[in-house]
Amino acid sequence: MEHFRGFDHVAEILPVGILRSDAEGRCLFVNRPGCAVLGVDVEEAAGFGWMRSLSPTDRDETRRAWAAATHRAEPLDLELLVRVPGAPPRTVSCRVAPVIDATGAVTGHVAALQDLAPGRDGPGAAGPAGRGPGDAEDEMRERMAHLTRVSTMGEMASSIAHEVNQPLTAVATYAQACRRLIEAGQADLSDVVDVLTRIAHEAVRAGDIIHRLKDMMRRHESRWAECDLNELARDVEALAQVDARLHDVRLVFEITSDLPPVLADGVQVQQVMLNLIRNGIDAVETAGATSREVRLRTGYDGSRRLKVSVEDGGCGVPPEVERRLFQPFFTTKEGGMGMGLSISRSIVRAHRGDIAFDRNPEGGSTFYFTLPVLEER
Repeated sequence: MEHFRGFDHVAEILPVGILRSDAEGRCLFVNRPGCAVLGVDVEEAAGFGWMRSLSPTDRDETRRAWAAATHRAEPLDLELLVRVPGAPPRTVSCRVAPVIDATGAVTGHVAALQDLAPGRDGPGAAGPAGRGPGDAEDEMRERMAHLTRVSTMGEMASSIAHEVNQPLTAVATYAQACRRLIEAGQADLSDVVDVLTRIAHEAVRAGDIIHRLKDMMRRHESRWAECDLNELARDVEALAQVDARLHDVRLVFEITSDLPPVLADGVQVQQVMLNLIRNGIDAVETAGATSREVRLRTGYDGSRRLKVSVEDGGCGVPPEVERRLFQPFFTTKEGGMGMGLSISRSIVRAHRGDIAFDRNPEGGSTFYFTLPVLEER
């Protein structure tokens, strides 16, 4: 499970408890909020130690449920009674998702743990902005979406570093040239102004990349507003081109003009777009395709729904993995976290849309999602 090292690091920023186990239920990792919920420290949680604070009945039932989930390869919801010395018993919500490899075998589980006690930050508590018990699913989706965004930016780190390095190198080069001209007494005012203008341009270029990165990384409360789908796509293009250039992939955007607005959380919709684009780039790389192109289109899907599609000429989706494609923690990528498509589906469904894919006749895949126009909401 080497590819989970990045996941463990990112899980530490979440306010919800995260526990990762092997297929039998032995704890391999638990973040700090998870330790607090279970009333154990990291060392105590190792192996089956994380179950020590459960009531004896829950302990046995949890082991049986874990084993059953391994055979079914399906998500599991549990409520656990946790007993910590010096504190009253409390109920903990445990949502378990199997980690499935490319062969279909369950190699482990990842569980989200939340305290259901009143006044705590769990599904039964009022959250930020006055949220009530009915909004627990939204809160969990936002937190997992944020985790996935952070992970995606981590995966793009080399691309982003390469892209930022180019304007910074240009800034240094122009500054040195300007200094040499001045020291040699050969610079007139127009030459200096020209060089300083170029320096300012390159500095703004580097700043734009960092600004977009910060926007995607920031944890934010869900903000639903009237959004221009094309504008969201154009903002994504600037960040996605960073990754495409490093992998020698041509990224093409075909925008249908004058689309009606949608009611959406713009950052989360952009997250779906970026994930589909990066999957397309990975597919082209994996296949060693001669046509190194990924194409995003916006348009209509019927009269009252908009559609965003991402087409690639890559390796396609093998039939044996199609059923598990949108399951949490399923991935065929080396070092992948397996949350991108799962979170994307969750986001799209929360927007009353659909997400799916088609196999292209000439090879590769087209992943697409739809959103209702504003008037339908």
